[in-house]
Amino acid sequence: MFLHCTNAKSWLSNRVLNCFRFYTTTTPCSQLSAQLLNHLKHNRLQQAHVMIRYAKNFRKAHTLERSLDVLTEMRLKGVEPSSQSYMQLIMGLALRVTPLNKEEEKWMQRWFDEFLRIESGNTYPKKTFNKFKKLMRCVYYKGHPNLKHMFYAVLNTFPTKLEDVETWNLVIAGCIQSQRIRDAEQVLERARMEQVANSTSFRMVIQAYLVKGDQSSANRVLKHMLQDHIVADKATYEIFIQYCLTRKQKKTSIEMLKQLWQGVLMTTDRGDVIHPEITVLLTNYYKRRGALEEAEQMYLDMKYKQLTITKEHLQALNEIIIQFVNKQQYISAVSLIFDLVGQGYTLNQETITHITQSLEANNQFETIEQLTSVIPLLKPHDLTKEEE
Repeated sequence: MFLHCTNAKSWLSNRVLNCFRFYTTTTPCSQLSAQLLNHLKHNRLQQAHVMIRYAKNFRKAHTLERSLDVLTEMRLKGVEPSSQSYMQLIMGLALRVTPLNKEEEKWMQRWFDEFLRIESGNTYPKKTFNKFKKLMRCVYYKGHPNLKHMFYAVLNTFPTKLEDVETWNLVIAGCIQSQRIRDAEQVLERARMEQVANSTSFRMVIQAYLVKGDQSSANRVLKHMLQDHIVADKATYEIFIQYCLTRKQKKTSIEMLKQLWQGVLMTTDRGDVIHPEITVLLTNYYKRRGALEEAEQMYLDMKYKQLTITKEHLQALNEIIIQFVNKQQYISAVSLIFDLVGQGYTLNQETITHITQSLEANNQFETIEQLTSVIPLLKPHDLTKEEE
């Protein structure tokens, strides 16, 4: 990234800019000119641009080594790097495509320590917080093994409370990315003490524990969330349901799933979209456990919330109807059929044939007449909603 001097007020003259270009495009043995050093000494913004030139090219061979040479030479010749310079170097490492190796992690830590040392003299902590937030937006998806302590160092340097929840969540996400879930929970605990944690803060830690198969720790975090009177978002409840049903947890009960489903409903507005896999998983679980009424109630809950039934969920409801028929619970089966048809959905031929044959075998001819009045039995059926 080169600066373009287009007017007399530009910070770098063309000669200095050319010197800078010469250094960054020639061999590592080149030295910074005295004129460029003088400009860097008195213009901190230009130091940042020098670092940007290297940071943007960290993916290239020897660029990291050359940036270290620049820092060393600047210091030897009396030019103190600014915090902005260290920021550019840190972000340059964070934006690399490849994961950081041990040496790069150490350099990031050293650069951060220097950044904080310089910023510690800032009489406006909020400016430092904003700079740190900018850093975290680059660092969090790469992570760093010492990210928690780096964050704590910032908090302990300034007495001002950091109220920006996005910054806290970026640090939590960075700890999780570094596989330091325990660190992420400790940051969350501190956020709770500062009363800045939100539902996203808790959800990230809960999800991280569930991905690792640690349901007890996830339950602990959820308990703390409820203690703080923070309403879990829909995604949190969906994560728990998905975990319980895909991991085949022995402790999973119908009552627990009902409570989690109620959590989904409470955090879902009319017309919102519930993760389609959740409704299918729950319906199939209730079918396996013989809790057909629970599967039907779940459909009625979605109807009340005006939520769309997917093809996969409709197929699962077809199987629920067949199970009702097999148990000769004809009233429940017919009621669910009428409700689906009334909502504009159609059943597949297998379901209709199965219930018709069962009704005939049990002399339920009056019920068959009711069905034929609303269902064209001889017409091919699909699993999509009828077009108006």
